[in-house]
Amino acid sequence: MKNRLLTAALSFAALTQLYSADYYMTPSGASSQDGSDWANALPKTQLATTLNTTMGPGDTLHLGSGDYGSSSFSLTSNGSAGLPKSIIGVDTGAGLPYFSGDPTWTRTNPNSGKWQIIKVQADYWVVENLELSHARYGIKNDTTDSANHVTFRNINIHNVRHGVYLSNVDNATFENLTVQEYTKQGYRLDRGCDNVTFINCLADMSAGDSSWWDYGEPDVFGFIVYNGGTKNTNVDFVDCVAQNNLRNGQTGFWQGDGFVSESNTEGITFTRCTAINNEDAGYDIKQSSSSTATFQDCVAIGNSNNFKVWYGDVYLDNCVATFPRRRSNNSTNNDINGLRVISASVSIDFCSFLNSSGAEYNIRTSSGGSVTATNSILAIDVASGGGGFKNGTVTLSTGTTTFKPGSGTDPDFVNPSSSWNGIGDDMNSQTYTDTKGYYADSATPPATAGVISVNLSDSVNTILSATDVVGVLPVANWNNTTVNNESLTNLSDDIGAATTADVDFSNTAFYYANATPAQSAPLDDDAKMMTGTRAISNGSSTAATFYEIPYEKYDVYVYWGGHSSGQSVPAEMSIALQTNDGSSWVTQETRYMLDTDRQWDGSYNESTATSSGVASDGNEYVVFRNVTLDSIKIRGNCSRRTGFSAIQIVENNEEVLIVGDTIGMNFANAGAELASTDVAGYIPMPNWNNTTVNNETLTDVVDDSGAATSVDISFSNTPYYYTNATPTYSAPYEADSLLMRGTRAVSNASSTAATVSNIPYATYDVYVYWGGRKTGETVPAEMKVEFKTDVGGTWTTQETRYMLDTDHEWDGSYEESTATSPGTAIDGEEFVVFRNQTASSFKLRGTCGRRTGINAFQIIEK
Repeated sequence: MKNRLLTAALSFAALTQLYSADYYMTPSGASSQDGSDWANALPKTQLATTLNTTMGPGDTLHLGSGDYGSSSFSLTSNGSAGLPKSIIGVDTGAGLPYFSGDPTWTRTNPNSGKWQIIKVQADYWVVENLELSHARYGIKNDTTDSANHVTFRNINIHNVRHGVYLSNVDNATFENLTVQEYTKQGYRLDRGCDNVTFINCLADMSAGDSSWWDYGEPDVFGFIVYNGGTKNTNVDFVDCVAQNNLRNGQTGFWQGDGFVSESNTEGITFTRCTAINNEDAGYDIKQSSSSTATFQDCVAIGNSNNFKVWYGDVYLDNCVATFPRRRSNNSTNNDINGLRVISASVSIDFCSFLNSSGAEYNIRTSSGGSVTATNSILAIDVASGGGGFKNGTVTLSTGTTTFKPGSGTDPDFVNPSSSWNGIGDDMNSQTYTDTKGYYADSATPPATAGVISVNLSDSVNTILSATDVVGVLPVANWNNTTVNNESLTNLSDDIGAATTADVDFSNTAFYYANATPAQSAPLDDDAKMMTGTRAISNGSSTAATFYEIPYEKYDVYVYWGGHSSGQSVPAEMSIALQTNDGSSWVTQETRYMLDTDRQWDGSYNESTATSSGVASDGNEYVVFRNVTLDSIKIRGNCSRRTGFSAIQIVENNEEVLIVGDTIGMNFANAGAELASTDVAGYIPMPNWNNTTVNNETLTDVVDDSGAATSVDISFSNTPYYYTNATPTYSAPYEADSLLMRGTRAVSNASSTAATVSNIPYATYDVYVYWGGRKTGETVPAEMKVEFKTDVGGTWTTQETRYMLDTDHEWDGSYEESTATSPGTAIDGEEFVVFRNQTASSFKLRGTCGRRTGINAFQIIEK
């Protein structure tokens, strides 16, 4: 057994996964071309052989920067559960690998030229970090093909007919995909696709170039779940955007939608999705008459029908539909409504509808459709000409109000505008706040005890105000240095309170800006911070010396948005943490960052590079953890006119726990697993085990060091993966967000179970986590967790704990629930503990309701 100290900010070294191999490829290859490293990279001509012959389960092909031209590839060989085969694009200095396709493909003749770039015909694959263009299809398969447990992540597709067009793909995840400049459809699930999740995906037909609308084909859609044959089931959209799906020159009914599903779809959910400026509907959702569709925290702006729903049961919770419109040259066959209901039974709660001139109704039903609205706002911003509140079978129930000038109470929306992008609090009611109608409550990470932040700014444009919330640990009350070699005393912390900390700057004579573009809210102020720095014109280093830091232990975050405009790239920034030995400042640790394009990309990613030449562009901050000195110096070195952009000192006063080995078990899905390097949990640890299939049995699961143990775990009632509405919190809590978002359960039963055997620890605690119920299921909901041991061949309950969920999401902080009887749990307490256990085996049973199970558990050696 080993003992160690853990804190919530502790990080661990990554361990190489046993038995896997890594191969490296560039367009032309290098040296021996055996793929052993970048210096001996394979050429692109070996792509197919490497993927489907050379590579085995668990192996990874790293693709370096460059143009792979008209190369294409098919996934025809399988990885395995827990050991997917991976293709990972790497920016080796010239951007992500680019499959530029067929130069003869044009939008004037989109159904000609290269057929596809990636063909999907196999199981257990991960494909990441690529750019695809100039083909009929970016990612496709045939209707006779199938694939299972596949993940596509961080892929940019443009100049295509269809971006993604797939059939018979199960347990699939599409994360951070962008499809733009297409003529027909961004994403299409044609038939037979089950348990598919889209996370943070964008479909934008025109990408700011309205001439694309002249080349749109019939049925231009952003996302479509089609009815090409076998029904598609359990499709989830999370944080996705569909916009600008328009087609000029139509006659009769003008078609073009953001999100679409057809009438044999079963089980479809939308969480924090946005539909803007689509020809007909933002959301045009048909489904089986026995199915349920749910919308949670969704936005629709400037579509002819913002929401259009057909058949079955539909639930909208905290959604907003604003400024429905018909284009001035559009046919009068398209109606104009906030919510259009055909043959569906709809319940809406805490939603807002705002119509303006030319609209018909906030809510309209036909063909037996009905709507019941509670705690909602129906509003029209003109006294006449804006249509009516409702038409058809619409019940305005408890808490619902109506307003138009001269009638009713003005909800006083913060900034109602047809040009709103769906981000921020523009459509919050200042009259009713969160008691009525839509209300955007921005996600923030778990609170830290204290943060001192300093921005290197000019004197006007990039100063951060006291209310600007900025950084990977987003806080307000940043301090600004705006002149040469400034000394700031009694720095403010994140709540605006003065501290004992002082800072002296050196070599900060001038302000220099890089090429970071302006960002939309809520990242507009982050862009200000990452745009600039203070440095000198004839020297290569700048420094900040902090004194009287008030925290016993803290982490230091240092940001760099990129080399100043006009300076050479690639450029490497070294950041040294120095301490004073009584006579001089001595470097204790050094980190490195790389810039290739003179700009911040709008996302925060940590650079962990500790030696020169290994940093990657796109990783824009470094962290020095668990510092205990009251004085430090941060020195940045790059070249002239370049310094770091900002610094945060983050108090780390988490309770110290003494534990032995730890085993973590995550209920996951292919593509939504925790990686071996992901650190998550109240007892933070890497090397989580993942269960990703129905009723799986895992043997010799690993502990937190990655070492195999004697422990075996079997599961029951875990056929499907379900997600709640937990957002992705900022670093270092991204992995915790994933852990607390997903679970495995069944659609028609209320309990799931895990049986654990061969536990090697004499005494241990068991931590059980639950982030909340699946989006669309009823809340408040109570989770009952039973800890059982084998008594004479019968699993017998020894202890029971309860947790409560009222909002379908984890709040970003870990609090223990100690409730031992039903009806006494409190929302916000998301884990329970069974302490001082000694049995060599146990069973956990979680009971809540259908499509709901626990998220994870840990076994902690005492």
